[in-house]
Amino acid sequence: MEQNQFGASAGGRILKDKVFLFGDYEGVRQAKGTALTQFTISDAVRAGNVTNLSTVTNGSTGVVSAVPIDPYIQKYLAFFPKPTGPANCTSCNANVAPYAWNQVQHTTENFFTVRSDQRLSAKDSLFETFVRDPSRYTLPQALNQVFVEFFAYREAAVLEETHVISSSMANTVRVGLDKTNGKTNNYNDFASQAINPLAADTSLNEIPSQGTAHGQPTVNLTSTNITTPVLLWGGTHQDLYNQILQVYDDAFVTRGNHGLKFGFEFLGQQNDTIAINGINGSATFTGGLATTIANTDCGTSAGGIDASCGALVNFLTNQPRVAVTPADLTASNKHYVRDKVFGVYAQDDWRLRPNLTLNLGLRYEMQTNPTEKHGEVAYLAAANGPSTNLRNSFYTRNPTLKNFEPRIGFAWDPFHNGKTAVRGGIGMFDQLPGAYINALYNATTAPFLGTYGTVGPPVGNSPLPGTFPYGIPAQLPTVLPTQVVWAYTDANIRRNYITQWNFSVQRQLAANTTITVAYAGSHGVHNPFLTEGGNSVQPVNAGNPIPGVGYYWPIPWSNVKNCAPPPPFPPVGDGVTCLTAAEKQARFYNPNIQTCRCIFWEGTSSYNSLQLRFDQRLFHGLQVQGSFTWSKSIDDSSGSAAADTFSNEWNALPTYDMRLVRGLSSYDIPRNLVINGLYNAPTPKSLGSVADHMLGGWQVGIIAQASDGFPLMPSMGMDNPDMLGEIIQTLNPPNVVAGCKIVNPGNTAHYLNAGCFSMVPQTATNTPFCDTARAAKLGSPGFCPNIRGNLARNTILGPGLANVDFSMVKNNHIPRVSEAFNLQFRVELFNALNRANFAQPSLNPNTGGGPMEAIFASGQPNTQFGLITATQIPNRQIQLALKLIW
Repeated sequence: MEQNQFGASAGGRILKDKVFLFGDYEGVRQAKGTALTQFTISDAVRAGNVTNLSTVTNGSTGVVSAVPIDPYIQKYLAFFPKPTGPANCTSCNANVAPYAWNQVQHTTENFFTVRSDQRLSAKDSLFETFVRDPSRYTLPQALNQVFVEFFAYREAAVLEETHVISSSMANTVRVGLDKTNGKTNNYNDFASQAINPLAADTSLNEIPSQGTAHGQPTVNLTSTNITTPVLLWGGTHQDLYNQILQVYDDAFVTRGNHGLKFGFEFLGQQNDTIAINGINGSATFTGGLATTIANTDCGTSAGGIDASCGALVNFLTNQPRVAVTPADLTASNKHYVRDKVFGVYAQDDWRLRPNLTLNLGLRYEMQTNPTEKHGEVAYLAAANGPSTNLRNSFYTRNPTLKNFEPRIGFAWDPFHNGKTAVRGGIGMFDQLPGAYINALYNATTAPFLGTYGTVGPPVGNSPLPGTFPYGIPAQLPTVLPTQVVWAYTDANIRRNYITQWNFSVQRQLAANTTITVAYAGSHGVHNPFLTEGGNSVQPVNAGNPIPGVGYYWPIPWSNVKNCAPPPPFPPVGDGVTCLTAAEKQARFYNPNIQTCRCIFWEGTSSYNSLQLRFDQRLFHGLQVQGSFTWSKSIDDSSGSAAADTFSNEWNALPTYDMRLVRGLSSYDIPRNLVINGLYNAPTPKSLGSVADHMLGGWQVGIIAQASDGFPLMPSMGMDNPDMLGEIIQTLNPPNVVAGCKIVNPGNTAHYLNAGCFSMVPQTATNTPFCDTARAAKLGSPGFCPNIRGNLARNTILGPGLANVDFSMVKNNHIPRVSEAFNLQFRVELFNALNRANFAQPSLNPNTGGGPMEAIFASGQPNTQFGLITATQIPNRQIQLALKLIW
């Protein structure tokens, strides 16, 4: 890591007792490397030699087949870097090898602040503040093929005037304008952002004639644990601009024992969004496509196909199961959403007794329904309705018109000596349904996302062999509603609010020492529940779980191969060899569309915590603070602007039973301890002036933290095609083996014990609902692949954090220059003990879960399940700084 941090600040009087001016600048130039281990294609597979992992036994390397490589795929293989180590026999997978590299992020930031204070008269004062904070950074993407640019800036200007009306009355008016802009995944420089020069070769694009508007298509190799290389324009491009005009007026009145506050607010909000998914198009290769060569080279003893072998053989021979055409960029335009917020409040701090104060307040806050400047709003009128019936408004009614928010609190000194304070309060706080909740979904769904669509199941047959990528657009002559993504937001939106409460006792133990014990809690209702799984194939008994069974999906499996109409089909095996595309489509919750990015205003949340705090103010040169929080945060979904706001959150949670998704919040940390201390070393007085300069002015600081890890959520059978037969997968957890120790602390290869998870075992109770025929074909007799597992959401915690930061400061006062002149030298050590704080196994929802998928849809165990490849914080970093103060 290399970091240069520099800056300066200055302030002073411009007009005596009238005008003061202050300015500050801080600049950062940073190159920060993160060691990553990702996974690439092994040298054997690169040469066309693929191992059937189902034939690997102790002492046997398994059956290896020589596979012909398609000419286009031969070129695409160059996007998978050469391994940096042998094939991954941590898990004995000869098809995969590690690629260890250093991901270096380059950051530039410039932060400016200017403030001016004016005293206009004895009763009037004015201040203005302007802040500008532009920053940008570049970051290499997965497998180090290209780097992407991110840009962000914030500008804020505030003007505040305070007028003293009398000794007991004052009024403050504040006007502010805040602008923010964030641009992610920018590839505007194209060729110069290609680390691998091949990434700038537009002849490999799906539509080469469109030049640098697209990059090469994304290739997903499901059930292989091979990292997907990100190429130019490979990530979701976003340009998010937000502007808020703020006007506040606050009045303060003192009358006897009452301290009154009242005022109003106005917010004018602009939210401009462009977000484009899937710019380059994509293809998904999977063992779930039973091609002739996959059956021949990758067959299992039960008659199925080895997941890793099948996906790689189909990839090398260019036979994707599903392909998606590139985005039509001419139809993907920016959306301009506007809304306004109005609020008034009144508060009385009533000193009821000399030792008791009550805080009584009432606030009213409403928001106008958001609108789009050009009317570009299109939501399904009903979650299960046709795409021809769209609603051109975000909400059908305004749920904020009755947003009255009462609050009450108190502060009590029970012993009348100022050493004990008992405080408490409760209040309602509305969460306004702002534009940010709808911005991404509205901008990334039909009819505003362009004309790209999907070739392959469930709507049609897989692409013709060897036609990817150039022949894919011709196989999609007409884009149907069932081939694109739509949006829905709950028409019956209700008031979303949170009730918060707290109670604390603070006690002064000594003149400089206090201790605080507190409880804080909250409960939220009608929270937005965002999911990209709103239109999956529902369980047969949706909303009515059967004791001892839970939820089960239709037989035959919805992902069986497509066949031509009309039925009936000859009964073979389980009675059905195929389903028509129409029959599959009819199984969706909404048969009229494909994927739905849905928002249902039915989420709930709760938070409860015990909080302890110790404060030792400066005493004999020592200052110590410590805090401990023991808490639990529970919700149905932790996302706000997107379903996967957090990196450990699934983006497609089921909607048919909210009880299934209630669990720890994705950001929950049950226990967190932080201790910090600062010691000003005494200056020796008897060793002379030289010793005084050498040994005096030292400060030593320390910050120590220990905390639990974040929750994590394993999956089962969510690769493509999925195990349950949802087609559009929602979270399918594995079944938990009773009495098994799930976590292996410190084991980076298998942090999670794979032996603790299985498919749902067949029992006498669930046999009538169990797809026994498919279980046999998967080589898993005695299990039920069409029944959802029982692991509850977010019940497992990832690795915790233990860290110590250390600092040493030497103050060198030079009174000859001025009384305040100080040349300060600083040494700071971050992660001073150089402890490896492991991150949790990474979650990749788009490929079934990656290391978080316990069992593939093929029924085979994931040999890399629970694999940790990164740390939460960097290794020890040492920072030297010189600061001049005068």
